[in-house]
Amino acid sequence: MEHQVTSSTRLAERFLVVAFTVALWLPLLEMFAGFDKALPLTEKRVIANLPPRPTSAREVLEFHQRFAAFFRDNVGFRDRLIRIHHKFKAALFGTSPYAKILIGKDGWLFVNPSRYMNYYRGVSLMNEQELAAYSDCLAMRGKISHDRGARYAFIIAPNKETIYPEHLPKRFCRVSSKSRADQLVEVLMGSKSGAILDLRAELRNAKYQHPVYLKTDTHWNAAGAFHGYAKILSDLRTQISELGDFELPAVNFRPVRRDHPGDLAVALGLETLAENNDVTIDTSLLKARRVSVPQAYLKYQDKTHRSIEIFENPNVRAKRLVMFHDSFGELLRPLLAEHFERAVFINRPDISAFFAELIEMEHPTIVLDEAAEEHLMNSPPSTNMNVEE
Repeated sequence: MEHQVTSSTRLAERFLVVAFTVALWLPLLEMFAGFDKALPLTEKRVIANLPPRPTSAREVLEFHQRFAAFFRDNVGFRDRLIRIHHKFKAALFGTSPYAKILIGKDGWLFVNPSRYMNYYRGVSLMNEQELAAYSDCLAMRGKISHDRGARYAFIIAPNKETIYPEHLPKRFCRVSSKSRADQLVEVLMGSKSGAILDLRAELRNAKYQHPVYLKTDTHWNAAGAFHGYAKILSDLRTQISELGDFELPAVNFRPVRRDHPGDLAVALGLETLAENNDVTIDTSLLKARRVSVPQAYLKYQDKTHRSIEIFENPNVRAKRLVMFHDSFGELLRPLLAEHFERAVFINRPDISAFFAELIEMEHPTIVLDEAAEEHLMNSPPSTNMNVEE
């Protein structure tokens, strides 16, 4: 009997030794063999590569730090284990594993640096100098446009929490009824330098018809973009009457389930979170089509985020558009292009970019300048009219 127990114990001990050895070496084997097929994390940074063999005394001294960074970023099963941790923390405790993203009610995700929530709560209003600087910046852009024969309009695309505050945790209560957007609208409404188009009320009303923002993304969905676009056209008709009338195209809103997650879910490593209730629109009847970008215009895009797209519509005459926008403007492009003979769109995350030379080359009827409400949290932008070639 003792012999059987001893044999069983030794067998168990050997199994533990083998299991421990495999567990110790398996991540290293995976690190170099790459047999784990887990979806890689989407990280907004450069992942460290294996450093080359040192060839100088300085490189020898730095090698251990560079190799340690490589090991941290590439150790076997890293992405899979991080996802397991994130799912466990979000599902069990309802808390975000990433400080810059907030998990709200009913699975809604929001951007969560303190400045976002301070902006929403109204505790970081503009002082007189900031407000004057914003006003002066937009007035200068209006003058640049006017001097080149175009009218100018500044568009505020609302933050997600501005439209859906009911999905924020209860601890985020407003302490002021005003926001920075309210301050800017009050100052610029009726200004001779250009129109200001405020989309917030339109989207607050539209959300009772169908979802207008994505639960797991920073941005509006196709329906939200359409309502924003409709408000833009409506305000242009009333504030800049010489542009004439704009007729909305016939579109159908169609409920869909998205197969891919939003940018906030991706940042959390929770790509399995898909939108259950989204709405899309059929744009197949739109007449405007993308055309190739002339060689002379390629300098307005770069290798990182700034890009240019051009649409033409043979059914429209005389009206031309130049629009500077951020990521919220991407869904607006085909809709707005429908109303112009030619429409040039510059996607720039840095809202200081505003190119007078491009406006002069295009001779637009109107210049639209869109910025997400989140940009108002930053210091007033300068106006960069030059391009580094």
